Amino acid sequence: MVHRGGFKLAALAAIIFVASFGTPQLITRARPGLRAFTLKTEVYGYPEGQPIKLRNRRTVAVRSDGTRATVSTLSGRAGQAGEEERIVAFLDGRTVSIHSGIAAKTTFGERPAVAAARSARLFNPPPNCVYPGFEFAGRDTIAGEPTVKLKYVSETLGWATTIWEAPRLGCEELQYQSYDKQPDGQYKLSTEMRTTSLAFGEPDSQLFDMPPSSYREMKPSDIVRAYDKKLGHILDHENMQSLDLADKNYFGTLRPEPSAKAQGR
Repeated sequence: MVHRGGFKLAALAAIIFVASFGTPQLITRARPGLRAFTLKTEVYGYPEGQPIKLRNRRTVAVRSDGTRATVSTLSGRAGQAGEEERIVAFLDGRTVSIHSGIAAKTTFGERPAVAAARSARLFNPPPNCVYPGFEFAGRDTIAGEPTVKLKYVSETLGWATTIWEAPRLGCEELQYQSYDKQPDGQYKLSTEMRTTSLAFGEPDSQLFDMPPSSYREMKPSDIVRAYDKKLGHILDHENMQSLDLADKNYFGTLRPEPSAKAQGR
């Protein structure tokens, strides 16, 4: 994934880039050659003329059957970090996004293209994890795990990113640095993700638990609006366009969008 610093809505990023949700059936068969692990990271921002700020803590857990759980902290205008979003993604393309702070969930159904992409990344990534648009820039070791260093530059948009990915872990990102282009043409560090720990073995099973039946099913835009209200985010026009697309994907994979008449309008 290409990273750019300064996302205005932390909750939005995770929801929009989640590929495909659905009512899950747990698959527990181990896949040969797949290494289970738990990765913990922190994301820091480098605002101009201000101290470095911790923006996000994240846990990524991958089981030996390929199921992936991601837990991320969400923060609002005042920087609250008490809210968490947990996403469980299955190899068959289903995903469940769980929001305990608002007792809600979002589910998308199976999509073959998503399933194929997830399997390919785990079992058949490109050599040195070099996906289109990226440039191989060397090798490194992070938390004891061999990584490849990749670079991506967009002169048009005025930003760049460097990513360290682990080929033995399905090209998992262990570190990234995002840069904004300055008026003098130089690139200045704006956002950085750092690995704080990497452990091998089957992850904590609770990370993959499904939400209680009392949790409300909500479309992506309603989830983000709930966080916007609770945490004090600012929804702008760009955010709303992304939410419209997420809602279309949601209704396209789960059920037809309810009509105004059905909703009593």
